[in-house]
Amino acid sequence: MLTWSQILPPDVHSISYLYILMTRVSALQQSKSWKIVPPQLQPDGELWGLIVTFLGCFDAIQIRYVGEQLTTLVEHVATIASAQGMVCECLWRVFCRRMCARTLTHARTSPF
Repeated sequence: MLTWSQILPPDVHSISYLYILMTRVSALQQSKSWKIVPPQLQPDGELWGLIVTFLGCFDAIQIRYVGEQLTTLVEHVATIASAQGMVCECLWRVFCRRMCARTLTHARTSPF
C-alpha cells in the first residue's frame, strides 16, 4: 500500500504536501518550545526526512499562495534543529537538496 508521501510528489503537489506535513507536525507537537522532540521529527527521523525533501524541491509558484504555512514549517525546523543542537547541519541538508533540485530542473528544461 502506498503512503501519502509516495502518492503526492512534493515538487508537483506542493500545497497539498505542505498541509499534510503541517498536520503531521502539529499532531506530534506537545509544546511550543519543542523541548522534547519526537523521534519522527529528529534529524534522520521519518517525518524529518520528508520535511527536508519538501524544502528541497517544492514548487515556488504554488508555495507563494501559502507563504504563512511555509514560514511556520521553516520555524518548526529551525526550532527543532536548535533544540537538537544541529542548526548548521540541518540547514546545510536543506540547502544542498534545494540546490540539487534546481540543478536537475534546469537540466530538464535547458535546450543544451
